[in-house]
Amino acid sequence: MLSAALRYWDAGFCPLPINPGNKRPHFRLLPESKWESFKTERPKREEIIRWFQEAPDANLALLGGWGGLAFVDIDDPGLAEKADNVPTLQSATPNGGRHLWFRERRPSENSPVKAGVLDIKAAGGYVLVPPSVIPNELGERRPYRFLNKHPILEVENARSWGEEFGRAWGLQGESLSSSGYQALKEGVVSEGARNVSAFSFAAHLRDKGFDEQFIYASLKGINNDGRFSPPLHERELRSIARSAARYQPSEQETKGGRAEQSEPILTRLSDVEREEVRWLWTNRIALGKLCVIQGDPGTYKSWLSLALATAVTLGNPLPGDDAKRDPAKVLLLTAEDGLADTVRPRLEDMGADLTKVEAFSAVRDSQGNERQPSLVDDLAKIEIILASGGYALVVIDPISAYLGAKLDTYRDAAVRSVLAPLARLAERYGVAIVCILHLTKSQRDRAIYRGQASIAFVGAARTVHLVGANPGDERERVIACLKNNLAPMPPALTFAVTNGQFLWGKETGVTPQALLQPDASEDERAELDEAKEFLLEQLSGEPVEADETKKKARSVGLSERTLRRAKKVLGVVSVREGFGQDGRWVWSLPKGANTRPSKGLATYEVSTNPRETPSIHDQPTLQRSLATYGSGTPERTPPYSNTTKAPCEDTNWCLDETMESRFVCGVCRAVWDYPSR
Repeated sequence: MLSAALRYWDAGFCPLPINPGNKRPHFRLLPESKWESFKTERPKREEIIRWFQEAPDANLALLGGWGGLAFVDIDDPGLAEKADNVPTLQSATPNGGRHLWFRERRPSENSPVKAGVLDIKAAGGYVLVPPSVIPNELGERRPYRFLNKHPILEVENARSWGEEFGRAWGLQGESLSSSGYQALKEGVVSEGARNVSAFSFAAHLRDKGFDEQFIYASLKGINNDGRFSPPLHERELRSIARSAARYQPSEQETKGGRAEQSEPILTRLSDVEREEVRWLWTNRIALGKLCVIQGDPGTYKSWLSLALATAVTLGNPLPGDDAKRDPAKVLLLTAEDGLADTVRPRLEDMGADLTKVEAFSAVRDSQGNERQPSLVDDLAKIEIILASGGYALVVIDPISAYLGAKLDTYRDAAVRSVLAPLARLAERYGVAIVCILHLTKSQRDRAIYRGQASIAFVGAARTVHLVGANPGDERERVIACLKNNLAPMPPALTFAVTNGQFLWGKETGVTPQALLQPDASEDERAELDEAKEFLLEQLSGEPVEADETKKKARSVGLSERTLRRAKKVLGVVSVREGFGQDGRWVWSLPKGANTRPSKGLATYEVSTNPRETPSIHDQPTLQRSLATYGSGTPERTPPYSNTTKAPCEDTNWCLDETMESRFVCGVCRAVWDYPSR
């Protein structure tokens, strides 16, 4: 029971001991006053260890509210069967009932939807959870057990969900309006219902947009007016106000003339216990940390990650390690390889224990629709998987496939908003999270900047490794450490995939930079192609501010020179918006532009196929040309300027000094290629 209690605690929940043989709190271990305090402050890990060591036969309960946890408690076995298709974690009770687990964004109150049939257990309430054992109605000792492995479903409000579920199956019970907050409005609330009513009232105020200070003042007012009998302690009122204020109000603006408040969380370092770094692979991949493995396609990054998974499931040492370790589970998020035709055959051929490998392949909604998991939306689902215990490794291959369509992977702040909670998840459960990352196409001054998109991927990871072809033997691959914040840099190591078999090699002196050395002409073309792809992605929608685009380009290692070349090749239109200090340059693709990179600058056959062209105002050479030969009466008139018309019917052509026999219309920016003489 102790190990289960610690797993729940590590998941952010509040486990508490229950008397063996019944569902009552274990007051011998926990006085009632101490039990009440855990509604606002979780017990320490050391306390949980002490409780279950002193009473190893104690049962286990979870207190609602922590981590947004709430339960729909179905006591009727017939009604419980109706919940079979509800896509959330469920546990069975010894008497045929069922607990449906939810995370709610808006707190519920503890009260029955229909007494004896369906209850809500939320903030302040508790339910017994697996592996607790109590006698059933026949006196037989039966365990609580999980019915599925679904992640905990997130809902707006568990009580509202429970009421809808009850109505769908014909339940007629007291409604929310006749309990909790309504009871408080109708008269004095006695002991036993005070906390529920107070929290319901606080949640009602929060839902209307009031902040913590206003909620506390309101609670204190009705407490002083004798609405609670006996009165609640001021400490409890503060705790209730603080708990309610954690939730987002449904009305966006705050009321009472008060702005939303937030509090800093401070940790005194003298209270932090010193720990040594624990390694999954000594000096290469740490437990409880993020690791990035990056490389070009075809460098066997996925093979390498599955080789790591195989060693973990078998407890085998990795190269350079001596001692075996306990076998552990592996969680895979793989977007590019099929589970049946690629992942399983590779693992099976390597000898992995397939019972210890699980793939988080999809998320199913209440309508039965499936979608790919996202680290932006589904981190809580990954957490509940890890909370079941036994995991040592999580592989995300590639991480870019799990960031959702809306996240801007070129913005450090956006990327770190996902990686920071992912890193905390690794630390909380003591697992190594290995993220596979593709490389950019171009050569950087330093190998560490070659990862795709934002440098934040490399910055957040504690160890970063590069995988590439061995310059001395193209049949081999090399894994070389690029960054190590936790230990000395380990030597590079070779490996190979031969006839479908993964083989570890030996240590080598190959450096990361040596793995990235293409020929100069190939490098130049690749860098230009990357810059074109970058611009096509950034400018695929509405016009984008030029300075912001340049800033993003710098953040991913693109030089301004290369960006200008790509801009010219694509025919990017640059327009000045506004005047003075409020003015700005914006870039956009020309009308009808292909969303794929093109070769060369599109030109215009004025007489037959006029098309829109790049802005002359954003090309320094053309600006000088226009200044010299500008509209009106140019000092030097291009050939046939009085007869050849641009699409706008204008005939004032300006010489493009960057290219022989090319002219640009100063009005519509059409380009005229005139045969040189």
